[in-house]
Amino acid sequence: MPAEESTGAPGHALCHRCGAALPDGARYCPACGARSRALPPAPPPPETNGKAKASLALGVAGFVAFPVVCSVLAIVLGQAAREEMARRPHETGAGLATAGILLGILGLIVGLIGAFVLTLLYLQSA
Repeated sequence: MPAEESTGAPGHALCHRCGAALPDGARYCPACGARSRALPPAPPPPETNGKAKASLALGVAGFVAFPVVCSVLAIVLGQAAREEMARRPHETGAGLATAGILLGILGLIVGLIGAFVLTLLYLQSA
């Protein structure tokens, strides 16, 4: 059997000799007596910043509905997420925040151009 590998449960490993589950902190396998070569459990994966996720979602929503409102919120939340992540290096999501900001800017431009065109069409028809 290969070297001990995680079973998916935090803090649990398998015996490299017989494959039995090892209790937390075990030095020897309770099934076969082999000396444990278990590594400490891996740290939890880093968290993705919630504002970065919201920024991206609002940036996408800006193209579908309420372009000006959603786009402005995407820009604001994206910038707030980037500032939070600078203070909290364990959080991820810088790419999501940047994408949200860029989509927010594009959505704002498209929304304003659309409003301008609709206004011109309305004025021409009146």
